[in-house]
Amino acid sequence: MQQAKAIDEAPTQTERRDLSQRYGINHTAITTKIPGFEIPWSVPYEFLHLLENTIKNYVDHISGDFKDIGQGPETYIIPRAIWKEVGSTTVLSNATIPSAFGRSIPNIAEDRTYFTAEAYLVWATMYSRILLRGRFIHERYYTHWCLFISIVERCLDFSSTATERSQLHKDIHTWYYEYEKIFYQHNPTRLVACLLTIHAWIHIPDIIERSGPLWAYWSWVMERFCGRLSRAVSSRKWPYSSLNRRILEIGTLHAIRHMYNLKERLPVYTAMYNPKPLPSYHDEAEYPEITLLHPRQLLNLQSSDLRSLQRRIAKYIATQYTVPTAVAERCIPDIIEQWGRVRILDADVVNSVYGYPRKEENHRNASFMQYELLIDRQAHRPNAAPVFQPVTFFGQLERLLVCHIKPVEEFTAPTHPLVLMDVHLCNTAQDRYGFWEYADFRYREVINGTSIRALVGRIRDQGKWVFVQRSGAIEHASFVD
Repeated sequence: MQQAKAIDEAPTQTERRDLSQRYGINHTAITTKIPGFEIPWSVPYEFLHLLENTIKNYVDHISGDFKDIGQGPETYIIPRAIWKEVGSTTVLSNATIPSAFGRSIPNIAEDRTYFTAEAYLVWATMYSRILLRGRFIHERYYTHWCLFISIVERCLDFSSTATERSQLHKDIHTWYYEYEKIFYQHNPTRLVACLLTIHAWIHIPDIIERSGPLWAYWSWVMERFCGRLSRAVSSRKWPYSSLNRRILEIGTLHAIRHMYNLKERLPVYTAMYNPKPLPSYHDEAEYPEITLLHPRQLLNLQSSDLRSLQRRIAKYIATQYTVPTAVAERCIPDIIEQWGRVRILDADVVNSVYGYPRKEENHRNASFMQYELLIDRQAHRPNAAPVFQPVTFFGQLERLLVCHIKPVEEFTAPTHPLVLMDVHLCNTAQDRYGFWEYADFRYREVINGTSIRALVGRIRDQGKWVFVQRSGAIEHASFVD
């Protein structure tokens, strides 16, 4: 404020210009007159670009492209051949990462020119921890990177407690001092590695403490909107005329749509496309967490190609209600409903393989899911009391079914329809980093709709499929390409 005041009170234009160049400001901002305005808390770091620049510079470091400073006595640079493999795997993984998780990521090893903040964020939080496993010569570089990603995810939390902010403060300092050891190495010739964007992270917990969660005032939404504006500007000389024309065209299109009732005739990609609500199935009492979505069709379980599905349904009913398999088979109707997709409450949509087939060349697979079952740990002891424990599974959703159980004399059937999922179970195991991975499938099983937990993506890395799970604030975020 003293510097701004000195500029305002400069006696001559020349002196004012010199002070502006020295201090990097032109005058006292008008916002300082707002009651409660306090520097620096009222003008915190812009987290979107801070995040983008930090990840970009970090990637430049480990790929050996950071300002030609090399790596000194450290060995954090990933060999060129391995880094190219990371880039090609990134591109191939786009087809097996659901579009809801984020935009398609270009080859990070060949061209980062078109990487946006969103691309860096998605790659860092979704791809990098899997792709960088075992790529560094020393494990501490990978640990340092994972700590940074953990910090990013916590900074994006919708809310935090005082204890969580205190731990975040400690972790950022730990990461910062390790950053100096690895990249700066306390060598004056490598001072270029100590960027302001790195130092800024130390102040992030204080900014959250004083100004609130970062998501409330970062420029993500504005940057996304700027993309729409930039496409409307066809003249650099008269940008506002272009925007005015765009507004007029949108208003005209709205008027035509309402005048001739063209809600469903407009292109799907336009904001004014407004189709009729498609059929769905939701049982608030029994299945409040899920909604089944179109398309809907009827299946005849008596057909030869669906007999195995009928047996799996019978096995589920027999296990769930403790009845003989023969009785369970008589409970199953010949015709059952099949739906295409399932939406998890406040989360993602999982597609079924047979109910929602996709044939587009750029199709991104969204049929794999995480689910949870209660397993009896005493099942091998027939006379022991059951001890149920939740166990996590992963599989590909093949069919979504609504089954109306027929009443029989042997047992009392549930009056409500059963929402069942036919899943192809993955033969999973956890690696030493805690990631779930698989190389092949096991068997198909029918589970209850309440077992589903989340949509997951997959990355093919080092001979195995590794599951990608969203966590933290972006777990339920929805991105559009």
